Amino acid sequence: MNWVAFQNWLAGQPLARRLADSFLKDRARRGLALLDRLDLGHIQAHTLSRLVRKAQNTRFGRDHDFRRIRNVRDFQRLVPLCTPLDLWHAYWSHSYPRLNGLTWPGSATLLPTGNNGSKPVPMTSDAWTAHQKGFAAALGFIQQARPLASFLKGNVLWVEDASQLPGPSFEAVPLSLRPFTKVLPETPGDGSFWRTAGAVSLVVGEAVRLIRLLTAIKRETKGLDVRELWPHLTAVLFTQRPGSANRAALEELLATTAGESPVLLLEFAGRPETLLAVEDPRHNSPRVLPHLGNFWEFVPADEVRHQRPTRHTLEEVELGQPYAVAVTSQAGLWACLTGMTVAFESRDPPLVRMLPTSLKLRTRDREDMLLFPPAVQPPHRVGHDQPAVTPVLRLPEPR
Repeated sequence: MNWVAFQNWLAGQPLARRLADSFLKDRARRGLALLDRLDLGHIQAHTLSRLVRKAQNTRFGRDHDFRRIRNVRDFQRLVPLCTPLDLWHAYWSHSYPRLNGLTWPGSATLLPTGNNGSKPVPMTSDAWTAHQKGFAAALGFIQQARPLASFLKGNVLWVEDASQLPGPSFEAVPLSLRPFTKVLPETPGDGSFWRTAGAVSLVVGEAVRLIRLLTAIKRETKGLDVRELWPHLTAVLFTQRPGSANRAALEELLATTAGESPVLLLEFAGRPETLLAVEDPRHNSPRVLPHLGNFWEFVPADEVRHQRPTRHTLEEVELGQPYAVAVTSQAGLWACLTGMTVAFESRDPPLVRMLPTSLKLRTRDREDMLLFPPAVQPPHRVGHDQPAVTPVLRLPEPR
């Protein structure tokens, strides 16, 4: 039996859709209740311990004495801040395209290079699972804000763009949603895709591409309300660059007729290789998701150039202070600066405001927004009776 054909047939059965929708709503409701009860310090410490234990036999883990790490302070002493370009030069480039066992056990695939000249970043099956958990958290927020809405009265329209970063990938779709998901790999210039998309209940994509798609649809339908085309449309989940005006443009394109509840707009905040936060409609701010398997650190923006910058955990951040975001993740990133800058508006729950990254460093023949310093500096390995030498991050002054 052709499994894909069977899934497509099953997705077209009303009873199967109702059962799947009931399952998704129940799981989303329970997931949100669990998220609200999480102890930030405990879950982040447990996450770091699990990541270190799993990767201790990788080349990166041996270079940085992972067997000696017992807590967050050990990790921060033995593992210096770095960037994706550091890891590329120190580890990935020497074995490209085979990255097994370098910074994460098991196989890894490379996300495609964006048009900004940056190097590819590896992704693992564990990292995609984290993205799927983040999408499930977004469904919990939608369920709480629109309890009477159905996720699967229509299809999930996934506007994917694998050639442009940042942007969502179909690998981030939870397995239970894939039979009901239609992928739009390219934005049609004439806006005719809506004729073959069928009913749509959720739309996911990068904001600029969604704006192009919705504008094309408006042009072809002579300005019809999107709800007239997709009456079951409940929410649009999008990514965008910090500081852009894309949200206002989306709100204008999705404006509904009088008396109807507006389409819910939820922002995904993160990078293609890692997800930091999803907008919580109860607070109208992105909420950090500490349970996805990523360990987060926050460096005061004015200390990024310091030799030993302060590295705060989620429990230690100060409200209103701009922080550069570093992540340790299942993609094989270790204390890695992401290029994101945030300011916290609340610690419980952890709500952030995304800030434009203003610091630029010139590397070789181009400027890069990801704060690329020189190569990773592993700590000096010493005897068991002596402490490891604290690694130092040395950032060059821009030319």
